[in-house]
Amino acid sequence: NLSIAIDDSKIQRKLMERFLQYAGVRKEKCIVLGKNTEEIEGFVDFVTDFLCQHPNDHIFVIADENLDVVLDDAHHTTVSGSLCIESIRKRLLPGQEKRLLALVRSANDSSNDVAVYNARTHGYLPKAPLQRDKIPDMVAPLWEKRYPRSMAKQFFSSRNDAVDSEDAGFESDAVTSPSDLMQSIRTIDGIVSDLTEEDLVMRWSMIWEKLHALKGDMLTFGAGEDIRQVVYQINSLGGPSLPTDFVERWTKIRTLAEAAIGIEAGDEARSLY
Repeated sequence: NLSIAIDDSKIQRKLMERFLQYAGVRKEKCIVLGKNTEEIEGFVDFVTDFLCQHPNDHIFVIADENLDVVLDDAHHTTVSGSLCIESIRKRLLPGQEKRLLALVRSANDSSNDVAVYNARTHGYLPKAPLQRDKIPDMVAPLWEKRYPRSMAKQFFSSRNDAVDSEDAGFESDAVTSPSDLMQSIRTIDGIVSDLTEEDLVMRWSMIWEKLHALKGDMLTFGAGEDIRQVVYQINSLGGPSLPTDFVERWTKIRTLAEAAIGIEAGDEARSLY
């Protein structure tokens, strides 16, 4: 079995490599995309062609729901991972589609959102901290829904071998590190600090996508009350236009996020700026 994952976040791409390994997929059978515009815009074609080129394999796909594509400094667009999967499924012949298990992964988990994901894909995965022992339990029911139980058992029986080989090219368990998160915070803070109020209004959609990505990264870092407060505050900014008092509210989010990842607004944080 082969696997393809896509995410526009460097943090999440690292996490997906480890996630797939814990699900029983060896590193040499994993492809993780999303590092640039070409990989995101070419995802549908890539997966469709990959299935045609591997007629004897089952393909396990995980796509982030919100894939941010930067067109230039002032323009960007968002590609829906679930819509990409829907397009892939429509392109395939019935026999090809049966060899595909395609899931969407998102930080948005309302009942309406999940219903949309399930209509377009084979299932939904939440963004949550990486826990080795729980990953097979997350994936196995979705696999068994698509394929006979005996095939699912064979797939997950390879998990121990894959985990035993974790030192062969994989990074440590702490794939979402405080320094990674601080880099994301620094990027947003730089944008907010450099832009005028008028520019913030014009570029709100781009800023919101970066905030949404930060939310997803925080959700995979931990599950404590501090993390929930950051997620709540980011969600409160959601909408089509720049929120009132955005700069002050972002400052609060930044402070909460720094506290949540164990970095006080002191020397260590300032060393990254």
